[in-house]
Amino acid sequence: MQGLPVVLGLAGSLVLGLLAYRYRALSKSGVAAALVIAALLLLGGWQSYLLMLAFFSSSSALTLLGYREKESRGAAEKRGGRNWRQVFCSGGVPAFFSSTLYFIHSPPGIHNSLILALASTIAFANADTWAVELGSLSRRQPRLVTKPWIKVPHGVSGGVTLRGECAALLGSTLIGGLAALLLESSKNSSLPPWSSVNMSPITLAFLASLIGWLGEVVDSILGALLQAKYLCPVCGVLSDYEVHSCGSTTLHVSGFRWVKNEVVNLMVEGIVAVASILIALHL
Repeated sequence: MQGLPVVLGLAGSLVLGLLAYRYRALSKSGVAAALVIAALLLLGGWQSYLLMLAFFSSSSALTLLGYREKESRGAAEKRGGRNWRQVFCSGGVPAFFSSTLYFIHSPPGIHNSLILALASTIAFANADTWAVELGSLSRRQPRLVTKPWIKVPHGVSGGVTLRGECAALLGSTLIGGLAALLLESSKNSSLPPWSSVNMSPITLAFLASLIGWLGEVVDSILGALLQAKYLCPVCGVLSDYEVHSCGSTTLHVSGFRWVKNEVVNLMVEGIVAVASILIALHL
């Protein structure tokens, strides 16, 4: 990219980051991480940047939606906002693929894999966030995805609702559809590096949406199986945290203590990326 678009993109990211900090969507470290990711995304073209911007803006808005109700259920994002770990685990992998586009110019087929991986990982991040933020407002209590007969509190990893899964599909489809529009406009205007992709926009939209949504399903399964689960001895309910929202110290009952939500997200982004690359290479 030329210097001016990069400067404008970073300036816009700084403004958005400060607004996110003002409304407690990001912490100070989260703002710093977001600027680094924005710079890496811009290396791969404004298209990559716009995809991530769609994820960030829509997910941040949904985080604030019904915040008090989510907080009363113990399912709200912490008031300090998402920190640098959460930002990097959501945007680090797409930023890596975008920056790789800047350095790899041939063969053109490699761009198919990189852009599908980029779009799919952002679609997954959007699907996962939409599922959590809208699913936690569901009137029905979530059920553990690996054991549907067990009900869990809102906000517990691995707990799913119909509303949450529908939201995940919509969130993934939004990114897939936007990726298709960006690819079409890039081809029509010969805007590199996206213009070098020989995948059809419809194929990109379908694959990114599907892989992103399936990634959210895998995320729920791994969250149920691997992520640390704690039991509140006072309330008698499961929690993802060592201290329950009631203030009581919880007891570890399953999963690995070191596997937090951010770790699961990063694992699934890796799975989504590898699946996207393999599929693109065989098209």
